Amino acid sequence: MSTYNVEEILKIAINIEQNAVSFYEAAARQEVGEPVRQLMSDLAAWEAQHVNLFSDMLAAWEQPQGFTLDPEDHVAGYLRAIAAGVIFTPEMMERELPGPGDSAAKLIEQALQREQEAIVFFLALRDSISEPEHKQAVEDLVREEMSHVSFLLERKENL
Repeated sequence: MSTYNVEEILKIAINIEQNAVSFYEAAARQEVGEPVRQLMSDLAAWEAQHVNLFSDMLAAWEQPQGFTLDPEDHVAGYLRAIAAGVIFTPEMMERELPGPGDSAAKLIEQALQREQEAIVFFLALRDSISEPEHKQAVEDLVREEMSHVSFLLERKENL
């Protein structure tokens, strides 16, 4: 089984959230009605907040400035490749961009599916960590993703 440290997991999370921002911003630019456009804009903003939150979490875990174990950034490239292959994949992003006939309810269902996939993914990564304080950081990340599920369920109920 592959193992990851908390820094790697947070970098994967940041990349996934950046992919989500790109997807929801592109979705908001599609030929859709105003309620759907607003929902996609709201989701893009929420994911951007996650990028900032996870970046702050990462800053707390990163090594001191001036010290790097990967001067050529191979690890970062590898982590970006992992993030591009899960949750918000290029294929999914192309397939699920909303069209004129798509309802907000359908798009919320798709967003819920992405959030649930992210939770399962991060829980699996959490299980590859042995240090309790590192596990706790990933659990904090999962709780933040769970709050997004709650947000989406609330939006769905208010349609």
